[in-house]
Amino acid sequence: MRCRILLAALLTCGIAPAAEPGSRLDAVLHSGVLRVCTTGDYRPYSLLRDDGQFEGSDIALAQSLAASLGARVSFVRTS
Repeated sequence: MRCRILLAALLTCGIAPAAEPGSRLDAVLHSGVLRVCTTGDYRPYSLLRDDGQFEGSDIALAQSLAASLGARVSFVRTS
């Protein structure tokens, strides 16, 4: 009897579906931060100013997207 219960329990564990990971959008909404990678050297799309702030059309688009999601944008400088 114990063997049957143990076997049934083990088989049930293999049948149970794995939890699906959350989407990237879920992660942004949960954290409240949209991280955007940019080089900062490709005018007019992305430019790193002397004061350390980014500007350009890609930057404006990322800021608008973050605002529409209710999140803040965080720019990550890449090469």
